[in-house]
Amino acid sequence: MRGFKDKMPISKIGSTVNGLYFSAVIELIELAINAVVGLIGEAARELFMLVILTAIGFCYLHLRYRNRMVVAQVLLSKYESSYANAGITAGLKLIAACGILLVLGFMSSIFWSPLVEWLLK
Repeated sequence: MRGFKDKMPISKIGSTVNGLYFSAVIELIELAINAVVGLIGEAARELFMLVILTAIGFCYLHLRYRNRMVVAQVLLSKYESSYANAGITAGLKLIAACGILLVLGFMSSIFWSPLVEWLLK
């Protein structure tokens, strides 16, 4: 399935139809469409950050500290009073832990396989 950016630019179609003026108008329309698509993408990112990361940060802090006063102090001092920042931090810690486990798993399989072959001989 072809996406919006894979299609032939509208400016190319305009330049073959009616000359230079039409081409310039079509290019302006194309720039406006790209700006709107960019804004929608930015709005979707902000919505994701607001909803998902805030919920993750809220759960992370309340499960970790379990005291409203301590959560408020940590939120203010470490995460700039933003549950979304806490959610980003928790997500990055999770991704880092999974990456370390993957690397350790690959390394252990590299060393474990020859060791098992040597022991079975």
